Amino acid sequence: MQTPPTLFFDENRWFVKYAVQQARKTDHKVVILQNYADDTPTCDSPNIPNERISKINELYVHLSENPYRAEYFCFARWFYFERYMQENDINKAIICDSDVLIFESPHEIWNQFDIKNNQVGLLCDSLLSGGTCMIHLNTLHQFCDFILYQYEYQRHNLKKEHEKGTNISDMLFFTKFISDNIEFEPICLNNYDNELVIDDSTIIKNKLYKFKNKKPFLRCNDNQIASLHYQGSNKYLMPFHNESSNLIDILKNIHRIIIYWANSKIYLDAKMRNFVNIFRSS
Repeated sequence: MQTPPTLFFDENRWFVKYAVQQARKTDHKVVILQNYADDTPTCDSPNIPNERISKINELYVHLSENPYRAEYFCFARWFYFERYMQENDINKAIICDSDVLIFESPHEIWNQFDIKNNQVGLLCDSLLSGGTCMIHLNTLHQFCDFILYQYEYQRHNLKKEHEKGTNISDMLFFTKFISDNIEFEPICLNNYDNELVIDDSTIIKNKLYKFKNKKPFLRCNDNQIASLHYQGSNKYLMPFHNESSNLIDILKNIHRIIIYWANSKIYLDAKMRNFVNIFRSS
């Protein structure tokens, strides 16, 4: 049986290093596809650029509050994954967000649930977290078709959604793709207790996890967690939770946190001054 590789896309962001290091702690193949400039992608397969990647680059319209580059690569990565799998004759793979730390072997989870050709295995209980999933090439190919169709023929509707306050993201498309295709079946693997999605509300207010011997566990039932998704500012926790981090990594990260905190304070101070000025002029 072919062991599915775990694929990461690295758009030259500081936290990807920790995700890849942690994934390599498990006994499976890890592949990093990189693109440090829009027109110079590199990876294990040098022939990645193709007409479909050029097509998404041509059609993409930025309809999100997130930075352009980050959001564009969230869409483009699916086409890089597709091309890599095609060129290397890979029928199934685990696609992993670059802000996820893996603590248990993903291919063991795949084998346990036997994800079939018309299924998508989600490493949590939400379609909006499809960026970390177990997927077959056939399904990936159809999802890439869906992305191109949305930008080519539904652009007006996408702009209207954005005007109503919706951020147009690849995960919004992923949800639509699965929901609109009755032939595809999302398999949520939450009953394996294999991912806890971390955001500000859960980690700060509820503190739903704990670490023992460098492994995360749920506080409520002491079950081990296979992967943690560090959304938003929680990415700054990744070096602290990565088993391979050394003292230099920790010190660098403390420096990042100080800069982040300082920039946040400057931003909030500016917003407050603006609010006061508006109040005074009213």
